[in-house]
Amino acid sequence: ITSRDPNGGMVQDATRGVYVFGLKRGDDEVDLQVADYVEVEGVTERGTFAPMIISRSTKRLGHGSLPLPMHPTWERLNNGSLDCQYVQIEGFVTEAHDSTLVLLMPEGHFGIALVPDPNAPRPQRALHAFAHKHVRIRGTVFATRDNKTHRVRAGSIGMGNAVIGLGDPVLTLDKQIGELLQFDARASAFHLIRVSGQVLHARGRDYYLSDGSNGLRFVTKHPVSIVAGDRVEVTGFPRVAGSSPVLVEAAATKLCTEPLPSGQRLAPAALHLAHIGSLVEVESRLLGVRTNRTEIILDLQAASRSLVARLQRTQGDIAPAPIGSLLRLSGVYAGHGKDRITG
Repeated sequence: ITSRDPNGGMVQDATRGVYVFGLKRGDDEVDLQVADYVEVEGVTERGTFAPMIISRSTKRLGHGSLPLPMHPTWERLNNGSLDCQYVQIEGFVTEAHDSTLVLLMPEGHFGIALVPDPNAPRPQRALHAFAHKHVRIRGTVFATRDNKTHRVRAGSIGMGNAVIGLGDPVLTLDKQIGELLQFDARASAFHLIRVSGQVLHARGRDYYLSDGSNGLRFVTKHPVSIVAGDRVEVTGFPRVAGSSPVLVEAAATKLCTEPLPSGQRLAPAALHLAHIGSLVEVESRLLGVRTNRTEIILDLQAASRSLVARLQRTQGDIAPAPIGSLLRLSGVYAGHGKDRITG
């Protein structure tokens, strides 16, 4: 038995686990416990997501030990195939609530809802002690799904019989932006980087930072009072979006404010990864204008290359221009868009 709940529990052998409804001893003695070794007789049932067993009788064979946990990939965590399986995952806790945790994992954020064991009540608010710590969690997976459509819901799982342990201390490494993609033996899956530079552009929780030679994007947990021109010190978890560095779950401290530098004038065909996060100036033909609640979006064409320019509506409307007009634009080059790690 790898997990218990009021209606039954998970039973796993050498091949995989399955949910057993009505898992209990027939002699009404001491209730079955996690790690008990049992023999179950019952009938298979479709279940609300994965196949299950309706127990007719359960025989306790003794007390055993839990199986070695799987160390699942990101895809398997999200596709529902780990339902009823005993696993171990690790991450940095970005949010801790009474019964749920949000982990920052190498591939992105992931939610964990802890399913209480009826025989081992967890003290209220016990999870709050794990906030902002590196943890390893072992437990049995309850895939998050829609019981009406039987479809998995990616981005979170439930875990039964969860055991949470602290991982390695989270180190903070001071670096220059240009060093972030270089080899560092101190680096781990969960370490913080501290850099400094000037903010070139701010959009929601996304900020573009430059030290004069190199640039990066950082994403804060909450909006902060930082604007273009501010010189800041930023601490966050490094990730690579494409071939460009990004700091996520970042905290920024304003140091001072300085005038922005002039943009580097480039032909659109010359834009490449080295320019991401840098101020540039390009000329392109206007193909169309779109708007949404917060932005004016220009669709542009330069030779065989398509570009998109985004202007915040808070800066005011732009002068009307006929389709086909040649425009000169200045701004921060953002590359090819966002990725699943940073949202």
